Amino acid sequence: MALCYWKALLLLLLLSCLFSVSYSSLGDADPNYRACVGECEISGCVGQLCFPQCNSSSNTGPWYTQEPLYLQWQKWGCQGDCRYHCMVNREKERETLGQPPLKYHGKWPFKRLLGIQEPASVAFSVLNLAMHFHGWISFFITLYYKLPLREDKTAYYEYVGLWHIYGFLSMNSWFWSAVFHTRDVDITERLDYSSAIAVIGFSLIVSILRTFDVRVEAARVMVSAPVLAFVTTHILYINFYKLDYGWNMIVCVAMGVAQLLLWARWAAVSRHPSNWKLWVVVIATGLAMLLEIYEFPPYKGYFDAHSIWHAATVPLTVLWWSFIRDDAEFRTSSLLKKYKTKTKDEEMLVNSIALDIESKLLRASRTKVIIEWSLVITNLMLEIPSCVLDQISSTNKPLYTLAAMSMSLLSCLLCLVDLLHKGRVERVVWKWSWPIPWFHYPTQRPNRFGSFPDMVGLVCALCQTFLTAINYSFITHTDDSPIKFSVWPILFALGLLCALFIKRSS
Repeated sequence: MALCYWKALLLLLLLSCLFSVSYSSLGDADPNYRACVGECEISGCVGQLCFPQCNSSSNTGPWYTQEPLYLQWQKWGCQGDCRYHCMVNREKERETLGQPPLKYHGKWPFKRLLGIQEPASVAFSVLNLAMHFHGWISFFITLYYKLPLREDKTAYYEYVGLWHIYGFLSMNSWFWSAVFHTRDVDITERLDYSSAIAVIGFSLIVSILRTFDVRVEAARVMVSAPVLAFVTTHILYINFYKLDYGWNMIVCVAMGVAQLLLWARWAAVSRHPSNWKLWVVVIATGLAMLLEIYEFPPYKGYFDAHSIWHAATVPLTVLWWSFIRDDAEFRTSSLLKKYKTKTKDEEMLVNSIALDIESKLLRASRTKVIIEWSLVITNLMLEIPSCVLDQISSTNKPLYTLAAMSMSLLSCLLCLVDLLHKGRVERVVWKWSWPIPWFHYPTQRPNRFGSFPDMVGLVCALCQTFLTAINYSFITHTDDSPIKFSVWPILFALGLLCALFIKRSS
């Protein structure tokens, strides 16, 4: 329903623009007015009031003979004064005859105040400029002094740059509006129209980007480029080709209503906490735009529809910047919540990974302990029966010698497997170092692989294997072995077991 209303309003405004454009004013064609202006430009007087600038060049001498600038700006040229006073006299005559006011040179008959052509419009333009400046400053303070910032001291709010540009363009537009309504000349008129179309076009860009939540830079460029191209072309058109008032009005109203529709649509579907401010601005601005279309003569010579439009935008400007600040706070709080949730999830993930790694390390440590104990106990259990079988073996019992030799060989293999496993874990490398080439740890300083117990254990296992092999060789040849007793492998296995106990207890 609201969308249909705004579409109807857009159509109404555009049609009003098309049929209300007038390139000449009825007051210009009034014979009495034209005769008064022509006579004034020749004589320099309107009735009893004469203008020195019509008959002399008071400001063409040396600079020290000229009036100060703060006095010159209040004075008009000969043509300006003639037109103004002829208009005033003619309107008094029409008022006496009960006739309504007419436009002269496209403007209603305003009363000057301190040389200002449209005092009310100037005052409200300056007030709008002040409100935009206050709103922009408060927005800046809110962003950088009240809301939290990122680590690089930038704001979380994604549209901060757009609103800064909008603030500068708005203040520029109202500045030139005040200048234009102070003195309507060609250059001030073009600057006023150009700055107005610039801020309206940029406002349309901001409305598209914010209402559709466009945050990707490439997408922002794609959206902004056509609007910027159109606005730039229009500004060049009205400045260097033809200042078409009707076409300029159509462009301004069309872009203004388009952004009002976008904000209204966004306010209807979003759950922004300051939606009511947006609705007030949208509806009030839409109604105030009617003042730009349906004009009426100035009340008491000061307040016309255009000046009232300027007055209506003052409270709307305050409310609009309040909404912008609220939007910055809302988006910042939303982003911080997401950031905290993400940080919490990341922290939980890190803790989970740490627990997983810790459990794996614990399992690996337990496995290592089990392997160490298993190897030591297995070595001890193999050395003891190997020695016993080796002692009770004889030429009549050669199988005992074979069993002892097999156990010694198995014990030797276990020592080798243990060393190979440790070397693989430590990533040892072979080096041809003096005096004995050996495996080394991958460090800068020379560090040979293998501890003293490991090396002694390997030597003992090899010696026991050789001894049992020699014993088996003698027995298989029906001879008694010259080695009758070898208990030191058992003692070494017991020593390894005790060393392991001491290592674990410490």
